[in-house]
Amino acid sequence: MRKYLAITSVFCIIAGFGMIHSPSVLMERISIGLMGFGCGYLIYLLIVTRPKKKADN
Repeated sequence: MRKYLAITSVFCIIAGFGMIHSPSVLMERISIGLMGFGCGYLIYLLIVTRPKKKADN
């Protein structure tokens, strides 16, 4: 499931960059939201999937 959401978030970032210079203010806001969602989810994946540190005994 994470794989599909990661691919979707990358497509959201690409679509957001494509729409950022639209003449409509609403479309610009939607593109900012798409880029924010995509970046936020990819950062979340980086934090969740990092390797666990072993305790030194």
